[in-house]
Amino acid sequence: MSLPHAHEEVPRSEGDLRIYWDEQDGRIDAAWCQGTMYRGYEMILIGRHPEDALATTARLCGICSTSHVVAATHALEDAWNIVPPPQAVRLRNLFLAAESLMSDARQGALFFGPGLCHPSFAGHALYDEVVQAFQPPFVGWLPRQVRDSSKRILGVITAFTRQWPHSIPFRPGGATCPVGREEIQQARAALDDYASWYAPTIPGGSLEDWAQVTTAEQFREWVDQRPHSIIGLFTRYAIEAAGLHRVGRGSDNLLSGGLYRDPTSPERPLIPGGVLVGGRLTELDQGQVREHSRFSWFADEGPRHPAEVVVTPDRSRPESYSWATAPRYGPDNLVMQLGPLAELLVAGDPLATDLAADGGISAYLRQLVRWTRGAAALLLMRGWFDELERALGDPVLAPSTSANIDHDADGFGVTNATRGTLMHWVTLRAGRITTYQVITPTTWNASPRDSDAVPGHFEQSLVGLPADEPGRAVRSLVIGSHDPCLVCTTQ
Repeated sequence: MSLPHAHEEVPRSEGDLRIYWDEQDGRIDAAWCQGTMYRGYEMILIGRHPEDALATTARLCGICSTSHVVAATHALEDAWNIVPPPQAVRLRNLFLAAESLMSDARQGALFFGPGLCHPSFAGHALYDEVVQAFQPPFVGWLPRQVRDSSKRILGVITAFTRQWPHSIPFRPGGATCPVGREEIQQARAALDDYASWYAPTIPGGSLEDWAQVTTAEQFREWVDQRPHSIIGLFTRYAIEAAGLHRVGRGSDNLLSGGLYRDPTSPERPLIPGGVLVGGRLTELDQGQVREHSRFSWFADEGPRHPAEVVVTPDRSRPESYSWATAPRYGPDNLVMQLGPLAELLVAGDPLATDLAADGGISAYLRQLVRWTRGAAALLLMRGWFDELERALGDPVLAPSTSANIDHDADGFGVTNATRGTLMHWVTLRAGRITTYQVITPTTWNASPRDSDAVPGHFEQSLVGLPADEPGRAVRSLVIGSHDPCLVCTTQ
């Protein structure tokens, strides 16, 4: 494809993301998102033993390795009809939540926050305070604090595994790490330590008080009373200086696989998922997912269900422009938006729903909930620790015997990663992997055009933004509000 001449590398993103655009009257008229690096993990897995997927997919990413292990475990449990014991489910929930807390803190302070310091915003009255908070590299007070606090929350995981990232504490049937009173006490101490930093710094008040904020009006009162909390400073500055409440809407179609699992019914998410289109919520059906590759650097055989895709790199077609594929949903091939905001809106979270009704979906709201959702996660984690301790001595691993394992089976695994819903598909024949397909949240969000040449969510989000050099800050903040991970996307 002959791409337009205007382009830039997106700064401070996981992996390599480049955007191209055409402009008209100083604004982006059409955009193209390009994933530029390919590694071939899905090809590596072909012919391997099924449980090789655990260690292999864990290395797709250095940020959300736990999420990939959980998704791979879910896919094999689905293929083999294995139900993990409640203690293992609680442990998975705790590890997923801890990894998301770590990632959200680093995203806000190290990836997104520095964009707020762009000189184009220097005339605003809050600019100096923002620079004092976010200035890179590790000059602002928040990045310095996050460097330490985000490491401490990982103690929830390392108390049990002694390693992060790329620890492999789960397998089909449960967990393989020790779960004793000492491990729980160490992990709970790490949680309390992080909460003692997070609560006064990010929302600016106790977790319990923040949980009572459920409307847009209550939120405005909260930040008015706490103007120097991170969400108070960000709200004033993002709206007044950057105008982030007016940009970055993208696709209105939202998808979530739900968050965490019910220990007593592990196939059911604790926080419900679904597909929200035109105000109508339906159950997520993975059978409705289709992967398009017309504009990708892969062989194009038309839209296919991921389980039917055999990854074949192909750079021969001139119209192709990305190592990302284009997932779409349903018979109408809908472009979907994924991420924390989508998850909250699909689940009917009262505050997120009221804020979206009040001001619409935007880069501002998308980033805001990345900072605030940690409060609910911390309260949930305290409850899981209580349950874990009450059930000490119960099994954490209940694998099936080899006689019960089907060597010819198909499995689907879904879990919440820090950037949204993560999906794994595995096909097993004669006890070996014949296809393995991963679709990450950023695969949906940063997709190229599909078979009908419909732009992806990022590509839609960029339309209308300023195309000049001063507009670079807003462009990077719109993309940054999604916390893109091209490493996972172009695996």
